[in-house]
Amino acid sequence: MPATKGTYRFLTGRGEGDKPRPCYDFAVVTKRLQGQDSEKSAVQSTIVDPLVAQGLWVDVIEGTDSTYYIVLVRAPEALVLHFAKELKLQVWMRCGNARELDDILVNDPSDVDPADRIQAIEYIIRVRANISKKSVPLIRRVFPVHDEAETAALMRKYIRSCGRLDAVQFGAHVKMY
Repeated sequence: MPATKGTYRFLTGRGEGDKPRPCYDFAVVTKRLQGQDSEKSAVQSTIVDPLVAQGLWVDVIEGTDSTYYIVLVRAPEALVLHFAKELKLQVWMRCGNARELDDILVNDPSDVDPADRIQAIEYIIRVRANISKKSVPLIRRVFPVHDEAETAALMRKYIRSCGRLDAVQFGAHVKMY
């Protein structure tokens, strides 16, 4: 697992193109970048590409002043089910008994509760994709966004509230030659 690669989208703050997904599982926020192209391409190669390779759906939002990125992650159900079952089996191997094994192997796989979902996706991000503050110096924070109200607030703040650039923001005081 994963059998297929995930997808990657770059979302703009102008409301054009792709729309954000209704719900995300995790967010990765980068540190302030100095605006160098090498740093921006490092975000792609050290954060986005490993997540997509693990089968996750990734949406990237550029900060309003282009000095940081918010990487929003959503996992397909099949991927979550696979890793949730794998993690339960690992826990059983460390400290379980024989009666619990049947429950893990036979239990309906759709019985993944929100805590199992978060744990499975965190495992994919931290262990399988090797993304953490220690391994990727560009990362400021990695955290779950399982609360739909918080996710909606994040979307309002960074995507939907960004208006189009107008003459005042773009520099109306610059003389035309």
